[in-house]
Amino acid sequence: RIETNRAGFCERHFGMMLTSGRARLPVALTLESHLIDVREKMLSKKPDKKILEAMEKLEHSCFVCEYIEPHLARAIETVCLSYRNEPEFRKLYESQPFICLSHYRLIMQNAKKPLGKDYDLFAEVTRRLVKKYADSLQEGITQFRDAFDYRNAGKPMPAEARTSIESTIEFLTSRPAATRKEPEKKTEENQ
Repeated sequence: RIETNRAGFCERHFGMMLTSGRARLPVALTLESHLIDVREKMLSKKPDKKILEAMEKLEHSCFVCEYIEPHLARAIETVCLSYRNEPEFRKLYESQPFICLSHYRLIMQNAKKPLGKDYDLFAEVTRRLVKKYADSLQEGITQFRDAFDYRNAGKPMPAEARTSIESTIEFLTSRPAATRKEPEKKTEENQ
């Protein structure tokens, strides 16, 4: 609790906690402790420069993000070293269906040092993998759009077009898109 009180959570991770389908009590307990800490440290006296700086720092910190970052850097290094040293892993890597855009950026920013002379090949393979998936997403989005053209009335929408919006959002943000739940239909049983 000391660390979650210090860092808080970013909007994304607060949202994930609320939408994960888990019990809300743990979220409430975490918020209670965090709010007590905020009230005591930032709201108990006149806001001076130090308090305002602490508030700004809190706005840009997240316990989960801070925990993930060093582990993600190590995971990227492991991927790079495995790619360089293990032909079997190289085949597995090259057969991935996609890498989201934000992880592509992270991989490319951190791959040069562990890969050394193999970086150019790795970068090209990774770029092609990401571009191939982006091309397929573009095709799906275009098919989705075209399905609403009056000239296509009555034609079935291609399967990949039906999920193209969610897939594109996941590619661009590295997070699954929140899908809209249809309202429950009223029946005699649930009226």
